[in-house]
Amino acid sequence: MSIRIAAIGVSHWHSLYDAAYLCRLVRMPDVQLVGLHDAEPQIAAHRAAAVGNPPIFADYAQMLGETHPDFVLALGDHRAMATAAHYLLDHGYPFLMEKPMGYNASQVRSVAEKTAATRGFAAVSLPQRLQPFATQARQMLTTEGRFGPLSHLGKDKE
Repeated sequence: MSIRIAAIGVSHWHSLYDAAYLCRLVRMPDVQLVGLHDAEPQIAAHRAAAVGNPPIFADYAQMLGETHPDFVLALGDHRAMATAAHYLLDHGYPFLMEKPMGYNASQVRSVAEKTAATRGFAAVSLPQRLQPFATQARQMLTTEGRFGPLSHLGKDKE
């Protein structure tokens, strides 16, 4: 039995490049890509051609309604991430969303609150926290005292 995965917003760079989510998924023996969504049909078609031609959709609600995936990879425009996350939670789809999960702190907070309220599954991939450079920096900061004091932070805008 394979897990059925649909992907939203595949024009996002990480669909085929860098993190290359779609390429990694199609190499997994127990995964079936059941649909790819993007508002730009030519981009969706290009991405689909690179990963075995799963069906493409211009509307992710239609894609989800027709394909009934077990899991959703949510990519796309950062300004629309929170809206997609709320839709997925409202319809009971577990998902992994490329960061950021919102455009500002209040959007991200609303997704976290809805995830808790619905007991849904919402994940954000942060693999760089486990990379050797992060481990080295953490050791330099906490154990070795090799970093000086923090000098400034950018102001968070709501």
